[in-house]
This record gives sequence, structure tokens and C-alpha cells, in this order.
Amino acid sequence: MTIKNFCLSLFLISISFTSLAQTLVDDALRYTHTTFGGSARATGLGGAFTALGADLTSLSTNPAGLGFYRKSEFAIAPNLYFTRANADYLGTASNQNDLYFNVNSAGVVFSNTAIARGTGSRFRAFNFGFGFNRMQHYNGKVLFRGENEEHSISDYYAEQANGTTYYDLDDVDFFGSGMAWASYMIDLRNNDREDQYIGVANGSTVEQIQFMEDRRALDEYVFGFGANYDDRLYFGMGLNIPVMRYQHEVNYEERNVDNSISDFEELTLVETLDATGGSIKLNVGLTYRISEYLRIGGAFHFPQNYRILESYSTDMGVQFATSNEQVETRFGNFEYNLKAPAKALLGASVFLKKRGFITVDYELVNYSNLSFDFSNNGSAGDIAYASELNAAIKDSYKAVSSLRLGGELAIKKFRLRGGLGFFSNPYTNENLDGSRKHFSLGWGVREKGAFFDMAYVRSFHQTSLLPYDLETQVVESALINHNNGQLTFGFGVRF
Repeated sequence: MTIKNFCLSLFLISISFTSLAQTLVDDALRYTHTTFGGSARATGLGGAFTALGADLTSLSTNPAGLGFYRKSEFAIAPNLYFTRANADYLGTASNQNDLYFNVNSAGVVFSNTAIARGTGSRFRAFNFGFGFNRMQHYNGKVLFRGENEEHSISDYYAEQANGTTYYDLDDVDFFGSGMAWASYMIDLRNNDREDQYIGVANGSTVEQIQFMEDRRALDEYVFGFGANYDDRLYFGMGLNIPVMRYQHEVNYEERNVDNSISDFEELTLVETLDATGGSIKLNVGLTYRISEYLRIGGAFHFPQNYRILESYSTDMGVQFATSNEQVETRFGNFEYNLKAPAKALLGASVFLKKRGFITVDYELVNYSNLSFDFSNNGSAGDIAYASELNAAIKDSYKAVSSLRLGGELAIKKFRLRGGLGFFSNPYTNENLDGSRKHFSLGWGVREKGAFFDMAYVRSFHQTSLLPYDLETQVVESALINHNNGQLTFGFGVRF
């Protein structure tokens, strides 16, 4: 099976806006987009951490922050992740809530201040660290439902089948119209043509229910070095291994309303996608302490190449008044390369003596530089299709910026924190809104040999989902408002 036919089979699994190519284009953004993550201290500051340091989060943002450590440290940050999705589809409201437990960050930093002093130079510390930070949560559930008086998923299968004889459907669309034909969801429009089809609903009212669940996350296994020169210049480098694991399952049902369709009672469609990928990423960064009141910092994350494996399955069952048709589950998989763009970060922190600080970050990523590479599959058709997708990426995405603000108030050994963040819309289409915003609150206790932090982050964004797409009719999208929360706890000891 070619990549292009695979994409057609996954059309219902993926979030779609306008076209078949857009489904895989959306996957490229999903697999590589990162939010701020890491420790409870960093999340309490809204992720504004580029000009700060002495925290494991620096390993994934600005590795120069490792240079601020004066003692070795072990830290871990367990996390509770709350999701809520409110959906509106065909005038019917639905909602779905869930709770997940994760570890957001864990690792150790070894500080070598004694070695630095022994060199006789102005270096104050050479520090090394390793661990992991969670950079994106995929967990979440969405439910939408409504009565459709205009069309059915059987019309989608009929459109996909038109132009192909029924005995060739499995070869052309094994996971879609081929299964619909085998389960009698579509039939020949008339016996004079072997390549024109009609859906079983044929314009009658059906109740449509779609439940989707996403699982897993994008994590970074991080290895870094940071140095402190004269308590003025801090620089560092990180060699990180991003590991992406994404699981997506769609359960779609259509039911006959008021027996308006002869014989047909119910369709059940279950589709799964399991994607894994990995890469190697190089980060470099600098932080300069202009005075005891002001620091500036910057980091650059080089482009990276993911190797991605996707496995998928489709299961279809149709219940008629006189029989049940169950199509045997169909499986497939393929591998490809995906290039993720570079990222630039700038930050500044203003310190209020020992009373706390205010910090700001600016981040820039050009998602139009995402690109697919199917050359390892060896097919000229696949290579040409990768070029089509990359052109679609150029048309669909643009450079986006993130602005994050944070502040900390120190009251003896206690810390109070807050933060805000804004992620601009990555889509060139003004009708699509992929912007995100969040706010955070946190507090902590700092002792000489240990610390405890806690932070709460609330984030908001909106998505638009199609159950399927039709060339001849307008399909109304389900509008989903996502309102997610994170409660992160941080524990650490110094040695």
C-alpha cells in the first residue's frame, strides 16, 4: 500500500479541516509541537524560564541554566492532568472529563564547583545533568453527537467508491469503501454501472455519535552541560532525545432514527492509530548577568529529524434487521521521516533584590518548515506525494510566537508564583484558530538541603472536528472547547 492510500484510510482517524492531505499535515504539527513542561517551579512561572536557572527544566529550554547550580541536586515532579472537552455538534451539546497521573520531570544534576575553583581561572562551576521532561500531553477524550437529516457516513464511502468497480474496491481503498462494500453500507446505484454507488442511509435521518480518546505524550530524555564564568556569563549545551508516543482511537456510531431506513439499524466503526517516533536534538544557550538586578538569556534548538512508525487498524460492524455484518479487522503500518523546525528563545529577568523577580520569555518557531520524507519507502509515487504534502504545509502553517510572563515573590523561605502564556495561531487560514493561552499559580518552600513546590496551570484552546468530509455536500464541524488543568508537585534534595 502506498502512503497516499494509507492517508485515505486514516481520513476518519485524523482531525480534518479541508482535505485529505490536511490530515497528515495536521499530524506533523501534533507530533512536533511542544508546550512548556518540566518542574513545578517552572510551570508555576508560566514557563517563562529562559533567563533563569538551577532547575531541571533548563535542560529542555536553555541549558545555560545548569551553570547556576552551586550544589548537586535530585528532583522529581509528579503531575495530575485534568481534561475537559465541551462539544457542540448539530445543535447538541456534550462534554467529557478525565484525570491522568504522570511524572512531569525527574533527574539529577552534578555540580563541580570545587573542580572549577581548582583550575585557578574565573570559572565558578562546571555542571552536568540528565533526566527527562514532559513537553506535551496527548491525553484527552472528546464526545460529540447529533441527529443528521442531510447525510451519513455511508455517503462518504459511496463518494470514495465512485469510479472504482466493486471488485477493485479492496485494492484501491482497503480500509474505507472496501469495508463499506463488504458490510453492505454501500450498494450499486443501479445494475447498469459497476462503479457508481449509493449509501444505505440515502438522505434519511441518522443519529451520529463519535467518541475519541488520545493517550501518551511527547517526552524529552535530556543530557546537558552548563558552566559559570565569573558569576557573569553562563553557557551550556544539551543533547536531548525526544520520544513521541501517540495513541488515538475513534469509536463512531450511526443509528437509524424512527425506523426511517429500511432494514438498517446501526453501524459501529472502530479505528485506532498508534504512532511512535524518536529523534536527537541539540540545544545551545547563553545567559548573561548584566547586574544583580538584570539577566538576559537566549537559546537555540537545532532542527531535528524524527523517524516515525504508525500502526493502524479498522473494524466495522453493521446491524440490519435481518442480519449482522462484521468485517474482519484490518491492520497496517508504515514508517517515514519528519523534519521538525528550529526554535529560538529569548528571555529577561528583573530581580527585586531578595524579594523576588519578574521574568519574560519570547519563543519563535516556523512551522511552515515542517517537512515529510518518504524516500526510505522507495516508491516514486510516495516521494512525489511527500512533495505534495510539504507544499501543503507551506500553504497551511506560518511562523508562530509564544509570549510567557512570570513572577515570584520571596517571603523568607516561602515562594509565591504566577504566570501567563500566549501561543499564537499557527494556521494561515484565518478561519482556523490554533492559538492557546494559559495561566498558572504556584508556591514553594526552600530549605538549605531540600525544597517543595506546587503549581497549578489552566490552559484553553479550541478545535474543529469533522466526522467525515463530502465533495457534494457541506459537512458541519463539531466545535470543541478544551479546558485543561495541571497540578504539579515538586520535590528535591541537594547534596
